[in-house]
Amino acid sequence: MSTQRIPISHAVLLAAFTLVFLATPAASEERKIKRSDLPAAVQAAVTAQSKGSTVRGFAEERENGQTYYEAELEVSGHSKDVLMDPQGNVVEVEEEVAMDALPSAVREGLQTKAAGGKLVFRSYPLDQAALRAAELSECVSPVTYFPMVSLLFAEQGDWAHGDKPLEGLSKIAAGAGLDQTKFQACLADKAISDRIIARAQEGQDKFGVQSTPTFFINGRKIQGAVPYEDFEKLFKELQP
Repeated sequence: MSTQRIPISHAVLLAAFTLVFLATPAASEERKIKRSDLPAAVQAAVTAQSKGSTVRGFAEERENGQTYYEAELEVSGHSKDVLMDPQGNVVEVEEEVAMDALPSAVREGLQTKAAGGKLVFRSYPLDQAALRAAELSECVSPVTYFPMVSLLFAEQGDWAHGDKPLEGLSKIAAGAGLDQTKFQACLADKAISDRIIARAQEGQDKFGVQSTPTFFINGRKIQGAVPYEDFEKLFKELQP
């Protein structure tokens, strides 16, 4: 297995509905701080987000005039960075994902077209079934994240278009090693659903997303299922 890793925002693909941002990292100022320097609301959020992980450090970031706080964590040998606003709201979660865990098309595109860039992958649920699928995807380990995404696509006929979506998702969860108790606990975790909904709302309010799929490549918006050739053309235009 390749040891090459890339940062992937801990967000989810919902059935056939995706919101993807592909861009070079924005400039920001960062300084290391102590836990005691964090606002009380952020400290509480860190306690909740760091369960089952090792805290490696904290940082304060300033970007576009806004202040954010980052908790640097380690989970099962890989890094997980949680970015929060001063109120303790999670803005972004980035986790290292093994390159081999990505679908082949995504892996090839990143290696050949987006080397040195940053991929942020966010969900945009359009109905309750899609929201439940997003919640399920956030409950699997980072290593099985993209395989779960692929499985949701392959089996969407059983949950996205049927009369009993939860039954379909439950079967998918079982196949991924989540028993019924863990599956129900996942769907009952309000923090997960709130985070997904907040990100979708941000996509609508901040970026003008109205439908899926929607892509942003270095600020350029591409809406709809356009041919890959259109992306390849844009990649070439953006190359220095």
